[in-house]
Amino acid sequence: MLEVKRGASVYPQAENANLVHVILSGMASLTMTDKNRRVLVGVVGPGDIVGISALLGNRPRPFRCEALSECKVAALAATSFRSLMLRDAATFEKAMQATFGRWELMLKRYAQFMMLGARGRIALALLELADRFGVSNDRGRLLPFMVSHAMLGAMVGASRQHVTMQLVEFERAGIVTRENRRLVILPEKLKLELQ
Repeated sequence: MLEVKRGASVYPQAENANLVHVILSGMASLTMTDKNRRVLVGVVGPGDIVGISALLGNRPRPFRCEALSECKVAALAATSFRSLMLRDAATFEKAMQATFGRWELMLKRYAQFMMLGARGRIALALLELADRFGVSNDRGRLLPFMVSHAMLGAMVGASRQHVTMQLVEFERAGIVTRENRRLVILPEKLKLELQ
């Protein structure tokens, strides 16, 4: 069991992978740095299994996992994870959904990104965050963590300045509001940005 402070690394990119990690509580980001450019691949939370490259042999990790909030994480040796996963069919199915199901959704997102401009990519990223982590309130779906403009920019391949400009436009249109520096998303209105 690991307790990881906000901003600390769950595991670094390029280390030889021998542990699979299960996020028990909190939220973390998966990022990749290539040629000094950092790209946010996704945000993970409770129940997500990360570091699955450990299941493919002792090879370098393609991503870094960093805590966005305080996290509790279970770290299992690849052999232990395999034996737990293969114990019964229901456990195997849940593990496959938590790993490969998420990767399938990520591939779908990147295919959609190819057809959208920056405004649409920002809208799609906000919708995904609201769907996965948002808490419903009377104003929409509140994101329970602060989303920086730089973080959104890294997630969609846009500059921080462009994200700021688009968020201001979304706020003016009543698509996104703020509550104590956190975003409240109105999904139905934001979906119109994808058409």
